[in-house]
Amino acid sequence: MQTTRSHDTRLRLLTAAAEVLADEGYAATSLSTVAARIGLTKGAFAYHFPTKGTISEALRDEFLATVDGIEARSREVFPDKPAQAFLLYLAGIGSTLVSDPVFRGASALSFDLSAPRRDAVDMLTRTLWHLERFIADFDTAGTARADRTPADLAEVVLWMLMGQNFTGRRLVRTAANPDLTSRVLLELTHVENPDAAIEEVSALLRSGEMEYRVITFQAGELAPEKPLDAG
Repeated sequence: MQTTRSHDTRLRLLTAAAEVLADEGYAATSLSTVAARIGLTKGAFAYHFPTKGTISEALRDEFLATVDGIEARSREVFPDKPAQAFLLYLAGIGSTLVSDPVFRGASALSFDLSAPRRDAVDMLTRTLWHLERFIADFDTAGTARADRTPADLAEVVLWMLMGQNFTGRRLVRTAANPDLTSRVLLELTHVENPDAAIEEVSALLRSGEMEYRVITFQAGELAPEKPLDAG
């Protein structure tokens, strides 16, 4: 019971810290600011997280565990369809960014040049590793005609995803087309018949059978896609 209560307290504190970091940035965040958000003294907060560096490390660890779980879930749903598993992985990342403040705060650190470099590198490296594994599977399954190595293509995909996130938050659009992004990424990695893979994953997400939602940028913010009858 004590262990569970301690874990819940730590998660509550980490969630508050993640929200402040996502809003204010690493350099502008202080232990006092985070503690004040949830009505604690700096000393009480520091019992669990003595420094900003320990917050960054904890967010990194949560990020790594989460993306590993999303990859495993994607492969479980589509064990013999690497392109679909890849798209479901990307959908899982986007959906978790919206629903999980700890994951969102950790992701923000990877863009923040004032954050500890080692933690950002660890998160980006793990993401690259997942992308490379998926792209390598395209070749194994005979669904791709890659003229670049999986490592090269994984880097380009990561650049595109990070660039989309950066510009999507600053160039306000009413909505974005997630299927277009998926098609471009699959065409980049030379997957044959990308439309079939997109249609299958999109239908699954929109059926409500998955824990993930279809996510788009709407007015500069990531948000769940509105149902067609929502107007």
